[in-house]
Amino acid sequence: MMNGRGKLNFEIGILGIMWGTTFVATTSVLDVLSIGQYLALRWGIAGITSIIFVALNLVKVEFRRKNLKPLIVIMLLQPCVYATLETIGLNMTTASEASIILALMPITIALITTLILRERLKKNITIAAIICIIGVLFTVMFEKDFELSGKLLGYGVLYACVLSGAAYTLIGNKMGGQYTPVEITIALSVGGGIFFTASSIVKGEFISGIVLAGANIGTVLLLIYLGVFCSLICFFLYNDINSKLIPAKTSLFVENIVTLVGVISAVIINNDSMSLFKGFGVILLVVGIAYLSLSEEKENRLNKRQVKDGER
Repeated sequence: MMNGRGKLNFEIGILGIMWGTTFVATTSVLDVLSIGQYLALRWGIAGITSIIFVALNLVKVEFRRKNLKPLIVIMLLQPCVYATLETIGLNMTTASEASIILALMPITIALITTLILRERLKKNITIAAIICIIGVLFTVMFEKDFELSGKLLGYGVLYACVLSGAAYTLIGNKMGGQYTPVEITIALSVGGGIFFTASSIVKGEFISGIVLAGANIGTVLLLIYLGVFCSLICFFLYNDINSKLIPAKTSLFVENIVTLVGVISAVIINNDSMSLFKGFGVILLVVGIAYLSLSEEKENRLNKRQVKDGER
């Protein structure tokens, strides 16, 4: 049996691997489907799977006599706004660049927490966030097509996605006492499925999307992976992690592991460029994550020692 810390690390690792490969899987699907078709099918699969889980009593949810307004807000932020911006931005950049830009979420959450919410962050979180942001800058700014006439708009769309994700993480963390991680995940999956399916039907591309996807078994398998694993399961893991850690720490651990996996998988599978600067940036991300993890372990050991000394 894993202890609480071991279970948390396992969840972060699994989440990082699955979300990290989302970028590569999405770019492959977008070679076949339009953005609207892709979002409708991915989140439609997630929503239908969620309903099946609830109907079979595999998961338990209770929404009666609860304030639904916060749930609706985070459902609009994630997946409606976030997934739309992420997909558009990914379509305008590369898989590795998208994973790198999205790694700005930890520092964004840290800034919102300190400047707007006036909450004080621990020194180790601030240092780790700075190390990781330097890594992000190295991996993006020295790319040959990073210029004003290049992909600046795509980077801007992805950063708007970051702001949406940051808001979701902060609000979701505050909702821990009202809703369980399972309830939040089910609501997001069903809400996202309804939103994107309705949007695709209005555009008149839903049926054609099913036909196009059905003609390619590889696309079908990728959509199932993205819908069930990268949407439903990953968001449960993320919501569970976010209910146990402060938002800045959740984002710092998760997003930078996602970035590492995203960059490496994009270079290996999609043949994205790999420069010396990008490699150095990835190393800095590893250093930032390792520093935070080790400093947290040191702090936990110190706290346990103080508790034991107090019991003597």
